[in-house]
Amino acid sequence: MNKFKNENILIGAFLILLSLFLHYIHYLVFKDAHHTLIFLFADIAFIPMEVFFTTLFIDKLLEKRERAHIVEKLSLLIGVFFTEVGTKLLNQFTIGDKNINNIGNMVDLDRLINDVDYFKNIKLITSKYDYKIDLNNIDLTVIKDSLHESKNLLVILISNEYLHDHETFTKTIMALFHLKEEIDTRYNIDIKEYEKEHLESDISQVYRYLTYMWCHYINYLSYNYPSLYVKALINNPFDTRSKKEKDEVYLKHFNVYK
Repeated sequence: MNKFKNENILIGAFLILLSLFLHYIHYLVFKDAHHTLIFLFADIAFIPMEVFFTTLFIDKLLEKRERAHIVEKLSLLIGVFFTEVGTKLLNQFTIGDKNINNIGNMVDLDRLINDVDYFKNIKLITSKYDYKIDLNNIDLTVIKDSLHESKNLLVILISNEYLHDHETFTKTIMALFHLKEEIDTRYNIDIKEYEKEHLESDISQVYRYLTYMWCHYINYLSYNYPSLYVKALINNPFDTRSKKEKDEVYLKHFNVYK
């Protein structure tokens, strides 16, 4: 830190001396101290305005563009995650959710047809739900296989620099790693009742994170990728209707493939 600070001081001192030297050259060439001082003080007087435009306007504009770029990259990563593993896991979790109709009503994407502001309250909507999983209704082997198949993807995602700008997504990936470890350790023929309860708690936590992330991912698709958006609606893990019924609703309404 001190070395970096000293380097900045040296660079600053050099630039000031260079500026004074060039003004001195200007004086030697034109022999006009009056106008040389006018130019010098005019340059100094312009510095506050330059700082204003540089730091408060241009830097903010560049920061906004960089932030938009990061959000876009994060959304693409989240899309890859749900395509490869997220939606598969949600499908399994909803099977083990005895109250699936309740959360299905909360995450009622048909409301989008008449309510364009629906997603603004999605965080509140999903936070109200009691995410409880009945382990007896879930095929843990399917979940275990899905987590093992996606292990490399999860490692790549957690090591991506953009992921650190999305706290919830980071927590989701870490929760999945924890769930994978717990299933590997506890899931066997002689699994005890307290271990089942522990796994149910871990799965419920992942279920909560995935639901939150999925809703925001759907929101992103609705604004940027209409075809993928409709596909995600048809594969909605919270919608217990048949694929044929969802096809008729969404393909007809959104009409993106014609």
